[in-house]
This record gives sequence, structure tokens and C-alpha cells, in this order.
Amino acid sequence: ELDGVTDIGYRAPSGPGTFHDVGAGNIDPSNSAITSNWNRYYRGIRKANDVINNIGSIEDGDPALLERLEAEARFLRAWYYTQLTSLWGDVPLITETIGINDHVGRTPRAEIVAFIHSELDSIINANVLELSYSDSDLGRATHGAALTLKARLALRNSDWETVRDATQAVMDLGIYSLYPNYVELFQ
Repeated sequence: ELDGVTDIGYRAPSGPGTFHDVGAGNIDPSNSAITSNWNRYYRGIRKANDVINNIGSIEDGDPALLERLEAEARFLRAWYYTQLTSLWGDVPLITETIGINDHVGRTPRAEIVAFIHSELDSIINANVLELSYSDSDLGRATHGAALTLKARLALRNSDWETVRDATQAVMDLGIYSLYPNYVELFQ
């Protein structure tokens, strides 16, 4: 989606408020493509925070399932913040439920990146995310996804040692492989 705003690709104009405006240098604060991403990420963060902050209130439930669901919510929140800091740098870090009239200032990017690393390390070390899921749960956060997100965050923040270690850990899982025919990836 965002390749079209760089020199990697080209995004054809498709109406007002598109990513084409970014690539063409015609961006303004009301661009709907940009504001929709911002809103979508913070909507996801609010939902993840709701799960994280309330899952402990569930009295009857499988503790292992609840622990996994909390880890999945923390993974999603980490992903949203990875996107936000990559696109905007300093953004509000919100981990608790806030009121509609509450205003939260920007948090320095480095502080958010440290928060994301801490979250991902906690998720990875707890080892509660599955390695893979059956068809009915396909798309859920996996242990490999948490390691990969850690590598991506480190890559975007020039933390080369962490990139190396996290990607090696993904390869060591022995369940992922590269697509065998590079040319077919673009067909």
C-alpha cells in the first residue's frame, strides 16, 4: 500500500485524498488516505488496550487461552505502534483507556520503540503464541510473527544486532521458507 508513495512503485491517482498525493508531493493535513490510516491504527490500539486491561476480569475461562489472547492483543498493539512510529515518529503512546475529552501529548519515538521491544520480548519469552494455526484460525499472531515484527522494528530503527538475532530465531523455527521462484512473486 505505501510503496506507491516512494520511488519503489507508482500509485495511479484515484480521486481526492489518496496516497498518490503523497508521492506527488501534494499532501495536506486533510488527506483522507493518511487520516484513515492514523484512525485505523489508533482504533486498533484502543481495542487491544480494552482486551489487555480487562482480560484479567474474566473469572471463568481457560487460563492458557486467556494468556494467548492477551499476547495476541499485545502483539497487535505493538504492530500498530510500529506502523505509527515508522510513519510519524513521535506519536501519543496510549496503554490505558482514555476518555473522549482526554488529550494525550506525543511520546518520543525512542521511548515508544523501547516499549514495543519490551512488549515483543515479553510475548516471545512467554512462549504462549502458537507456531501455526489450522485453517479456522489462520491469520492469528504466531510466535514467528512476533519474532518477525521484532526484526522489522529493529530494521526500521537501525538496530542491526537485533535484526540479525530475531531473523535467525525465525529461521531456527524451521517452519518458514522463501518462495522458491522469485519471478513468480510478481505475476
